Amino acid sequence: MITRILRVNMAAALAARLKSDQISKAELAKKLGVAPQTLTAMINDDWEYITRDAIERVADYLELKASELFKFETADFWKPIREARSCTLLRGSDRGRIRSLDLQIPRYDKEATHVVENFLHDIFPDYNGGILADHQEDEAELLDRASRENCIVIGSPKSNAACEILISKFFHAEPFNGSQANRRKIPFGFCWPDTNALVEKSSLTCSSLAQAETKGKPGIALKGVHVAADYKPGEKFTEWSTAGGKEKYGRDCGLVFVANKAFGAKPVKLIVLAGFSGIGTLAAAKALVRDFRDLEPRDDERCVYGIVEGRYTKAADSHLRKYRDFYWRYRHGGRWPIEGQPANHDGE
Repeated sequence: MITRILRVNMAAALAARLKSDQISKAELAKKLGVAPQTLTAMINDDWEYITRDAIERVADYLELKASELFKFETADFWKPIREARSCTLLRGSDRGRIRSLDLQIPRYDKEATHVVENFLHDIFPDYNGGILADHQEDEAELLDRASRENCIVIGSPKSNAACEILISKFFHAEPFNGSQANRRKIPFGFCWPDTNALVEKSSLTCSSLAQAETKGKPGIALKGVHVAADYKPGEKFTEWSTAGGKEKYGRDCGLVFVANKAFGAKPVKLIVLAGFSGIGTLAAAKALVRDFRDLEPRDDERCVYGIVEGRYTKAADSHLRKYRDFYWRYRHGGRWPIEGQPANHDGE
């Protein structure tokens, strides 16, 4: 399967025509009956939706054929993995830093892994598969690996130390340092309602300021944005059902993070898929394989990160959830960043 990006190829033709006609872009937009911002987006090839009418008007003015107006380019997002024919899937490092031969990978982390692996096998016939690094990795080993290999980190910071370590180091924060000054170096945080040693020490726990702004509600917080997750402790969650309540589906949320050359000059990719809980991780994996074209950092960006809301159904007297779908709630960088939208439920 070929992965491609559609380009509108009119910048050179428009520039030449504007010069020959001695007309400004604003005057041309008025003449053609299109919005100035629409014309600018077409010239800069920075558009998401363009109406058929606008395309026809500009094409007529430039006397361009369809074959001259549009072109497809191969998407570069997966290029490092395509060239290496493999990547490292970092899952489930032990948070207690105790090496374990029987480490249990969370169910939804496994499902997220299958989503990514199946996609890569589909688009790259010669893909050799991922290296599943489920064992404990220390900081030096992880940083060395992420500087040399394409790495996809799968799992919440609660279940995967690689998420804590690599995200913290990327933003020049110290992993496992819960000080407020350290946490504020990272532009997003996980609002966990339960308090334990792991939460207290994590650099990815919401700062006290973020917790105050979100009124302690669970989910993932960014500056001015909170994407909520449904949370109930212990037996209350088992007893709870999505049927018959005020909300038809339960909600989780997950982080999608992408960086090129995160820890060195070698052109390798670092991707992190980390949910508030398991469904959030699975939703992040689904978002990656569907919308990767929008997630490539631009030349002036160190990274792209966003938050998705994953929806699920759940029966009473069960802890199992069935994934339904996902929605982007926020995206920083890449193609068409998304401004945060407040959650439409209370995250109770």
